[in-house]
Amino acid sequence: MTSIFDITSKVSTPLALAGVVVAVLFFIFRHIIKKNIFPTLTAALLDRVTHKAHVVNCTWESYRLKDTLKNR
Repeated sequence: MTSIFDITSKVSTPLALAGVVVAVLFFIFRHIIKKNIFPTLTAALLDRVTHKAHVVNCTWESYRLKDTLKNR
């Protein structure tokens, strides 16, 4: 089995390396969220990511919410 370190050592550019790292992170987060393991870890990571985010209050109708409620 090829380790992640073997793969990243063969990547030629920093941009490609960043792509590999992001792909691995999304793979890890997808499994954490899908299996509902470490909910505190997920909440802490989201807190770190959104810590300097701007909140936009949307007063208009949400198409996603309307679609979700319609399909239930």
